Amino acid sequence: MKIPLIAAGAAVLGSVITYVTLRPSGEPALAKAPPAPAKTAENPQARALMKEVAELKAKLAAVPEAPPPPAAAPEVVTRAEPDNEEENRAKMLEERRTAMRANLATKMERLTEKLALNPEQAAGAVAWHEAWMEKELAASMKSPRDPADYHLRMAYRQDLSPEVQATLTPEQRAVWEKYDSDKRADSVESITNGEMGFIAGTLDLSRDQKDQLFPLLSQLYLDDTYADFANVVDVPTLSQQKDADNERRRQFYSTVFTPEQMEKWEAIAVDYKASMLKSFEAPAK
Repeated sequence: MKIPLIAAGAAVLGSVITYVTLRPSGEPALAKAPPAPAKTAENPQARALMKEVAELKAKLAAVPEAPPPPAAAPEVVTRAEPDNEEENRAKMLEERRTAMRANLATKMERLTEKLALNPEQAAGAVAWHEAWMEKELAASMKSPRDPADYHLRMAYRQDLSPEVQATLTPEQRAVWEKYDSDKRADSVESITNGEMGFIAGTLDLSRDQKDQLFPLLSQLYLDDTYADFANVVDVPTLSQQKDADNERRRQFYSTVFTPEQMEKWEAIAVDYKASMLKSFEAPAK
C-alpha cells in the first residue's frame, strides 16, 4: 500500500537531514568544527542519500493509489412475521368466555340456593346470562365500537329473565324482590362512588358539597337502572343520549358547584363526550 512507503520515505529523508545537520551523539566534540561543504554535491555521503531519496520518491509515484473501500451495504432489518391476528383474537375471546362462565357458575350456585330455584328455572336463568354474555363478548371484539351495543354496558341486567320471573312462586318472588332491590342498590352505590371520587378530586369539592351531591347523583343512577337505552342505535343518537345525561347532571350540579367549578365541569363534560364518540367512529382513511 502507499501509506507504508510514504512513511519509509519520510524516515529516510529525515535521516539525511539529521545526518547532514547534526553530529552523532556518541562522537566526541571537536575543538573546532570542520568547515561545511560549499555544495551538497561535493559531499559524497549526502549525495548518495539524496539519490536514494529520489529513487524512493519515484517508486512511490509509480504505486497506484488504493481504491476507497466499498460502501457498506445498507442494513436489512428483517421483521418477524406477525402473529396470526385472527387466532389471537379467538384465543382471547375463549379465555374471556371461560372466565365469565366460571363467574356465572358461582353466581348461579348462590342464586339457586337463595331462591330455591327448580332445575327448569335455573336452566332458564343460565340461558339468559349466557345469551347476554355472548353479546358482550362479540361487542368487545368490534373496532370501532358499535353504538347499538351501548346498552350492553350501560343497562342494568337482572339476574333472572322476565320469563323466569313469571314462573316464581309467591315465596320465591318475595325473596327475589328483596334480592334484586339490594343488588340494584349496590350497583348504584358503586357507580356513584366512582363518579363522586373523580369529581371531588378534580373540582376540589368541600365536605358539604359532597354531602349534597351524593344523593342527587345516586338518584340519577337509580333511574338509569330502569332504562334500556334502546334509543341508542348509531353515533348521532349516542351523542343525543350523552347530551341528555349531561343536562340531567347540569340541573343539580349548578346548585352545588361554584361558578368556577361549574365552568371546569362543563369543559370536562365536553372532552369526555368527544373522546367517547371517537371510540365509536371508524378511523379516517
